[in-house]
Amino acid sequence: AEVCSNVFGVVSTSFARKVDPNLKSAAEECAATAGEFIAESESFAIRPRRSGNHSFTSTDLGRSCGDAVYEKLESLGRNPSVNLDDPDKEIFVEMRQNAAYVFTGISKGVGGLPVGTQGKMVVLLSGGIDSPVAAWLLMRRGVKVIPVFCNNAPFSDEATRQKAIKCVKVLNEWSAGNPMKMYEGCTGLLLKLWKKKKHQVLLPGHLWVRWLPRQLSTCMLKFMVWDFLYIIRS
Repeated sequence: AEVCSNVFGVVSTSFARKVDPNLKSAAEECAATAGEFIAESESFAIRPRRSGNHSFTSTDLGRSCGDAVYEKLESLGRNPSVNLDDPDKEIFVEMRQNAAYVFTGISKGVGGLPVGTQGKMVVLLSGGIDSPVAAWLLMRRGVKVIPVFCNNAPFSDEATRQKAIKCVKVLNEWSAGNPMKMYEGCTGLLLKLWKKKKHQVLLPGHLWVRWLPRQLSTCMLKFMVWDFLYIIRS
């Protein structure tokens, strides 16, 4: 469930037991779950939800399951009590049209849109925090990110490059089904341009150059199809 929670587009996940979509089956499963889940003197609450067409309401579902759980715990001598506001344990019941699901926990997901549903975008990735965070936010909006690292050696060292590689590895943990790899360019070229002074260099050490977006676009069009070039400047 935790792995699925890292998939963009997933709101939540739960380990659930599936039963027939009727009051009796749901109540019996809730009672069985309570026997394994709720300890002596612990309070509990039933959290029912329903969708589809049924001959009963969500209130009926909660009442039926609550009665079954209370009777089960009482028969086991666990001195049960109901607390709808601040219970020690909760049992969730999701009644759908074709099945009912009983579970005891919810792992929240990140939501958003599935990666790859909103096109591709090239992201200029550095070893800092801004660009990987921006890439993560783009991925959450359904964009398939193509990370590009501009190696401006000797103005940056190998540690910066390794940080960028590490960022891509972390982003891959959130890119299920859409593995990404880092593209690297500009090695040595920036130094050559700087010496010739044919291109303006801004902020030495970070090296934003006027030609970079245009030259990078031309280069990358040779080996991939993408929709946007995303540049983060802090």
